[in-house]
Amino acid sequence: MRLFLKGEDPTNLLDVYHSVVRHPLRTVLEGTGKERLPVEVYAFKNDYLTRTISLDINPEIVDLGAGQLTARAPALPLASIADFFARGISLQAIEMGDKGDFYLYGVLTLGETIAGEQQSIEDFSVVYRSVFHHGGNPPYISLD
Repeated sequence: MRLFLKGEDPTNLLDVYHSVVRHPLRTVLEGTGKERLPVEVYAFKNDYLTRTISLDINPEIVDLGAGQLTARAPALPLASIADFFARGISLQAIEMGDKGDFYLYGVLTLGETIAGEQQSIEDFSVVYRSVFHHGGNPPYISLD
């Protein structure tokens, strides 16, 4: 298995992108029927200004087992988030706590919503991805 991940040094990129790459890596590992999966991690840089991509051809080679591909943080409380939106609340802000927890703030809408539709957990997922998986670009999102 080869991974090409954005960054300077391949030695820590697997940790940086763990929450994203663990799912496909685990699927591949399970598909092989083996206990371990050898993975080559390559670092690449994408220079938007000069429109060039450079690749470090010296990979970090790791041997992963299923135990290394588990979640490192508690799962998001998706049912509670969906309930938040199902009550007709329009999200106004999100606050992150010191321990990785977050708080949603909103107001009850009385028929006036973005694009005439109530906000939903799908909208929240777009915001979440923009903030936590922006790939080095400044996070920005508009739900208009």
